[in-house]
Amino acid sequence: MMRAIKLPAETTDDHNVTLRVPDDLPAGPAEVILLVPDDEFAARRERARALQRNPAAWIRAFDAWVRSHDPNLPVLPAEALRQEAMYEDRL
Repeated sequence: MMRAIKLPAETTDDHNVTLRVPDDLPAGPAEVILLVPDDEFAARRERARALQRNPAAWIRAFDAWVRSHDPNLPVLPAEALRQEAMYEDRL
């Protein structure tokens, strides 16, 4: 049986959330549901629509997102990217 607890959280950037978990919370599986205030959701939706209307701005935002990733991460081998490797249990 699961119980619901409310945890304080804050967004650290567009794609990450930091949760402050109480010390007495037992270790184990958890399900996180993120509720975003309407005004924040509306602002993100408007930003997405503005990027759709301006391809040059979208390209700049995409390039910034690409540059935000660690270029030293190892690349998967071509074999790992084959459909058969990804969905071997479905063939």
